[in-house]
Amino acid sequence: MATVARQLHFDGANQHLRLSAGLFSAQRYGLDVSWAWPVNEWFLLNARLGLTGFWVMGTDFRGSSEASFHTDYTLTGTVGADVYLRPYNVEFRLSGGRYIAGDYGSQLNVMRHFRHVTLLAFARVRIGELEPNQYDKQKYRTNGGFAIVWMLPPYKRSSRKLVVRPASSFTLSHSSRADGLSMQSYMTDPEENSRERLIDVDWGLGKEETPAN
Repeated sequence: MATVARQLHFDGANQHLRLSAGLFSAQRYGLDVSWAWPVNEWFLLNARLGLTGFWVMGTDFRGSSEASFHTDYTLTGTVGADVYLRPYNVEFRLSGGRYIAGDYGSQLNVMRHFRHVTLLAFARVRIGELEPNQYDKQKYRTNGGFAIVWMLPPYKRSSRKLVVRPASSFTLSHSSRADGLSMQSYMTDPEENSRERLIDVDWGLGKEETPAN
């Protein structure tokens, strides 16, 4: 991944944006815009829009190399609503939209946050044409699974302009009916994970004065 990103915060209107461009994960490159609106202390609306193409770049010890940037761009987008129950440190995230394979779907995440760990269970509903499951070759319209996200020290962001460090988190996940293609997305930041929000907003776990237990 090689990206540049900029966050824009319009505090008067309570609107927050993140603009990203470059080489993303899942072999996608292009532009991405993320938006967040904390409506109140327990409810947040968000959306994401991307225009990306396929890229591949590599070489081997024999001198063979390949670099290709395909121009068959795909428009992706999701909208979502999040609910955070602060007394219980439980969060619900409902989202849906169009993904990089041109397919559609919706997903519900139920998350229990602890100080440095998040336990997550999810359920998906796929819409439109389906791909066969890579294990039993069956087509499933529903899917579910779980993830465990561990944050790694140091837990606070550095104020330095240049930071060299290992990954900030480790994720263990399982998907019961994954087909390797449906509802697939990309990351625009190598530190992106299922626990933290891509945009810095004073909401949910972003409220430092009330950390998760």
